[in-house]
Amino acid sequence: MATISDGIRKPGRPRSAQADQRILSATLEALVDVGYEALSIEAIAARAGVGKTTIYRRWSSKDDLIIAATDTIRVHVPVPNTGNLRNDLLALARGALEVGVTYPEIQKLFTRTLSEVKARPEVFQVLVGRLIQPRIQGFIELVERAKARGEVRRNLDTSIVLSIIMGPVIYDWVVGSIVEGKQFAPDLAEQIVDGILNGITPR
Repeated sequence: MATISDGIRKPGRPRSAQADQRILSATLEALVDVGYEALSIEAIAARAGVGKTTIYRRWSSKDDLIIAATDTIRVHVPVPNTGNLRNDLLALARGALEVGVTYPEIQKLFTRTLSEVKARPEVFQVLVGRLIQPRIQGFIELVERAKARGEVRRNLDTSIVLSIIMGPVIYDWVVGSIVEGKQFAPDLAEQIVDGILNGITPR
């Protein structure tokens, strides 16, 4: 039921969605450029074109702001279901590799955050949760379907398959963010997948 207080405007200016977006975008940009330790609220405010008090009214600390900014990342890499393990893994590997090309800022952010994971593990956990965690369950189901079809040894640990397919992808992300103009080989996904299949398919 509505109350009298519902119709009373609260003191202070209403929050601006545009200002929020500028602050969060500026935070991600600054995090990529200078890293966590060198990042300051003052620098973010200058990039976003707002005052420090505007930021502090929204987020109480630098950690809260960085986590909020990281949580805005949206990348859609669907988990395929073609009915064939090689085709599924190829689509998965290509999609993950293309994220680094399509979203170079995410590639750089991942590398920068990885280098400071010991200082602020909670920030890296949010990034991993946003980019990787939602797909892990889908990947597990992909491998379990392959096991049911007899394409993969039934006693194989699914997490090992995930590690050996994502390891080369993450390596390429890291190297790609360091080497200027680096591009992955056109058949890199095929090399990764066929190398994996040689080890996980039934003898």
